[in-house]
Amino acid sequence: MNQVRSAQVLLVDSVDVTKPERELRANEAPADRVPGFEVSEQVRERLIYIEDLLFWFGRAGRADLMQRFGISAAAATKDLSAYRDLQPTPLLYDGRSRAYRPHGDITAMFTEQTLDRLIRLGSQAEALGADFLDIRLLQPPARNLNLSCVSRISRAIAQRLDVLVIYQSVTSGRTERWITPHALASDGIRWHARAYDHAKERFADFVLSRVAGVRSERASATRDAEDREWLEFEDIVMVPNPGLSPAARETVMLDFGMQDGCVVYRCRKAMAFYARKRFMLTDEFTSLAPEVRQVVELTQTTGR
Repeated sequence: MNQVRSAQVLLVDSVDVTKPERELRANEAPADRVPGFEVSEQVRERLIYIEDLLFWFGRAGRADLMQRFGISAAAATKDLSAYRDLQPTPLLYDGRSRAYRPHGDITAMFTEQTLDRLIRLGSQAEALGADFLDIRLLQPPARNLNLSCVSRISRAIAQRLDVLVIYQSVTSGRTERWITPHALASDGIRWHARAYDHAKERFADFVLSRVAGVRSERASATRDAEDREWLEFEDIVMVPNPGLSPAARETVMLDFGMQDGCVVYRCRKAMAFYARKRFMLTDEFTSLAPEVRQVVELTQTTGR
């Protein structure tokens, strides 16, 4: 088990197990890398935008700031000058594009650069009509969510209430149930409420698109601290599928950022089933070719 102890552990957000890739955070630096630098929140937001543009698109100019924030040319020039003074990497002015370009890799001075930031930046650029980068995400079909019901469930979580819901189950059909929700979660395809089921006297997941109504509410005596599967974490140890060729296994290890031949994916125990399904680790996927099911759980190769 030395493999497992030395492998890198990936912490998973409690409501999202949708990221099998480890985001590579290059040139990271926290905001306090600029000691004594204080500006208004508005200016700080613009400096962050400059940093994002330089890091991901390799250029930032006055027109970008004027279009995004509606500021004057003079204000945009001042912001660019301020960021240029802070950034260790030289920024060279390109007269053809009327923008600054980094002479080397940008050091993140204000934010942690992640792929999520790139996706948000691409969405903002598209909304503004800017031609920076075409980014497309495969979105699952929209679920039929009753937002009125979802809002009552979220308020019940915030106010620690029991709610009587009309719930449509695959096995039980439509029933009324008293539940005590304490968290919302998503597997990337659907959203559910983690809640105590008073009839079955256990914690379970209630798919939000199957909640047809909320009839009543009452003060709750149930404590979320009793949901051990939600509070405790589980490590899922993955290795390349042994059916792959050595070259293919090397590629998979690179893809997942594996160390010592494996990667550890940590999530709440209540989310482990969804994580295993996302990575095709459950029994239903065992017949797939190794080229399709590229990782397997370590217990599946050792029998432990």
